[in-house]
Amino acid sequence: MIKLNLTVTINTQRKDKDGRCAIRIRSTINRVRTYYPTGISVIPDQFDDKKKEVVKHPNRVLLNATLRNRMADIESQFIEQNLSGDQSNVLIRNKDIHFKEYAEKLIEKRLSIESRDSIKVKRSRLRKFNGYNTRVRLKDCTPKLLEDFENYCRKSGNAENTVSSTMSFVLAVIHSAWRDGSIKTDPSKGFKKARYKDPEREYLTEEEIDKLEDFVITSSVHTNEANWFLFSCYCGLRFGDLSTFNKKEQIVNDKIILRTTKSKTDISIKIHPRLKLVIERLGPNLKSTQKYNDKIKL
Repeated sequence: MIKLNLTVTINTQRKDKDGRCAIRIRSTINRVRTYYPTGISVIPDQFDDKKKEVVKHPNRVLLNATLRNRMADIESQFIEQNLSGDQSNVLIRNKDIHFKEYAEKLIEKRLSIESRDSIKVKRSRLRKFNGYNTRVRLKDCTPKLLEDFENYCRKSGNAENTVSSTMSFVLAVIHSAWRDGSIKTDPSKGFKKARYKDPEREYLTEEEIDKLEDFVITSSVHTNEANWFLFSCYCGLRFGDLSTFNKKEQIVNDKIILRTTKSKTDISIKIHPRLKLVIERLGPNLKSTQKYNDKIKL
């Protein structure tokens, strides 16, 4: 009879940029160990190796419940395979995890952290990879395969910067799987993606800004989008910051004080007279980058 032993471990050999380590489920069957990702990363001090649980973490109750559920899922899968008499592949080995499967789970975990537009971009890049091949295993993402996918993107009409951004997403998925133990080695090692080139940026003149100011006063269509555009011009804020801006909470003593959504940088912007008038005219926050851009172009 095959015996399964499960335990929760933390991989202190690999840390992310914030010093966190991935928590994994280790299964041992006939002295063969396999590690399964949980999607949970904590600072080493937040994991009790004796109790095999998360401690000193604000969400420790939820995280520990997630770990227990993950272990239960693995155990259920083991029991099902034993009952079916399938002893040839007791539990799915990490080497068989497909890129599509892992990337989808990774995106799901980011839903509560990243903006809707950021998630939309990730899903778009995953669809592109799936259009190339939906059955690629993580361990098969070698430099040769990645070069083939890069050429596939170019043949599909993608510009070089789009190719570079897409490859950054693919590499991020692979490296995440490597860090959390889903794959034992980095199969993409040695691959050099196309370099991203800063595009030439065009800037509005003072005359163009004045025309936009006149537009929001005299027009009756798309004025909210135009006001938000003026707001971003005067503040230098990205769309992500516009979509979460709150006048009541982020204006203090005639200053805009906030933490940027992308770089997590704390900034303070003095509200000058023109900006104050724009703020007074602001309507509902913008939610869609695409719709915002389309209306601004009109």
